[in-house]
Amino acid sequence: MESTPDSSNHPIERVLASMSAAPAEGSNEESTETPVSQSTQNTGSPDSMDTVASELQKAVAEPTVTIEHGQAPAPFMFGFEPSPKHQDQVQAFDQLMGMSAVVRMFAAINTVGGRGSRKQSKPYSLSKPTEYVAAFNEGTDAVMKALTVGPLVEFYDTSIGGSVQKESFFLKRTELHPLVLQRIFSGLACVSEDHMKDLDQVLTGFVSALKTYTCDPTSEQPTLKHIVLINYIRATDLTSGGGIFRVEAFTRRVYITLKSQEWATALEKPGFLRRNEKIKFSMETTITEMQLNCPKYEASKAKYEQVLKLMVGDHGDLDKVVEKGGLKGFGRETCLVLSVDDDENEDQRT
Repeated sequence: MESTPDSSNHPIERVLASMSAAPAEGSNEESTETPVSQSTQNTGSPDSMDTVASELQKAVAEPTVTIEHGQAPAPFMFGFEPSPKHQDQVQAFDQLMGMSAVVRMFAAINTVGGRGSRKQSKPYSLSKPTEYVAAFNEGTDAVMKALTVGPLVEFYDTSIGGSVQKESFFLKRTELHPLVLQRIFSGLACVSEDHMKDLDQVLTGFVSALKTYTCDPTSEQPTLKHIVLINYIRATDLTSGGGIFRVEAFTRRVYITLKSQEWATALEKPGFLRRNEKIKFSMETTITEMQLNCPKYEASKAKYEQVLKLMVGDHGDLDKVVEKGGLKGFGRETCLVLSVDDDENEDQRT
């Protein structure tokens, strides 16, 4: 597993500490601040908790809608849901969905804390070409930090495997989508050809929405970063007869870095005479397979669910989602969930 510093220093862990130290119900002691607001005072914003809730709202919003409003969407999370016939697999998948909510929580706090450190009162805007790259990198860095620094590191075993590919291509724009999707989802037995068609539509919608904006790389932001999380189940037949399966919950972390200028060129709308031109496109893809420690998640579920309720407060739709479905419900809302056929469930290896 990846090493971690003192996890108690993370704002969410301070929330939990504040909750455990808070006056008991019925006590005469009063406080004008919630544990969450106390833990985020270092963000430098008087309405930091509203900002945290806004980040959680962004996580459940349709990415293209967020882009239309001039902001970078929350990093994509996907879930490949097993058939309801396999209850042990469904239970493990539900735990992955709950953990997705926890990751979103930590990422939201990281985002708001980062803005506070920079004395930044508003999110980066895609409408400002010089902020385009920073807008995406902010969200990517927040999720990456949530998974590699602090208490969530202890929830995953990352020793299972992974890969790093550094590549440079000279190809047509129309050839980019299949290439990128292949790099992200390759080797996952649960991903079918039909899924790839659906995913291509998602990528097309994402890219099309971005074409109204201009990416102007700066010396401070020469590299554009994306992160994609893919939740899936490995069900390995231990008896070769379908009698006994080992069920494991995994999240694939895909971290992609691109040259900002090449990304900008790829998103250009070429005229008729340039429609078949070839462009240079370089990317470095780092894949890490992370196995969720399901018992640890179950042991921590109740406390993180409490924190999530505090974080969403009375923010309408968010409050309803959390009240109805808890961590699992919120996690499902933040992921694009695709169903897996029975014959794609078994003996999944990467």
